[in-house]
Amino acid sequence: MKNKSIFSRSLLAAGMLLFAILVWSCEENDVDASGMARVKIVNASPNSAAQRFFLVDKALVNGGLKFTDASDYLSTNSGKTLVAEFKNESSSSVTARGWAYLLDGDSYTIYLAGEGSDERVKQYEDDLSAPASGMARIKFIHFSNEAPSLLTIKNASEDNLIGTLTRDIESKYLNVTPGTFTFKVYDFVRKNKIGDYQISDLQAGKIYTVYFTGSQGSDINVHQIVHN
Repeated sequence: MKNKSIFSRSLLAAGMLLFAILVWSCEENDVDASGMARVKIVNASPNSAAQRFFLVDKALVNGGLKFTDASDYLSTNSGKTLVAEFKNESSSSVTARGWAYLLDGDSYTIYLAGEGSDERVKQYEDDLSAPASGMARIKFIHFSNEAPSLLTIKNASEDNLIGTLTRDIESKYLNVTPGTFTFKVYDFVRKNKIGDYQISDLQAGKIYTVYFTGSQGSDINVHQIVHN
């Protein structure tokens, strides 16, 4: 009985230690004091007020970030579970709160996405390596709350570019010819076309993100940001 009691206490102690480790590993604002990352901040929330952006309670964007605005890349400490907040420029109330995971030396874009009660903070890593020679490079992100959650992106010839684009999940990168890029958006499930779109003035050597807002009823709106 004594050995059983000692064994039980050992298991309990081990369990408590594991729990403490898990809690510690999930602690907010685990800042890497010696590491640096770069972040671009984008307001992709239709009808939102102008925003400020804070990372670990430090203002990286002090105000004026309106819908479709994007900051330059900003240097900040890397780290895990870093509290990221968009705040209304006028009232300082929190519009959306999330967490950033930034690795030393990498570049990211952090978005205020969605609308109303569905506003959210989304982070994506950016590949800033040079596109293929003579080409531009793009990726797609679907932020529309009301449009179908699964979309398909086709080129002008109806060939699939992105077979399945899931809401809030970035697509792969595509190398495209500079100039005007034409594409079509379909409902992945129902297969009906939502709209025809084009992006003009794509430049060789440039890297772009194309993101969607709006709804199926009012059509999907297409916006772009350039990363270099």
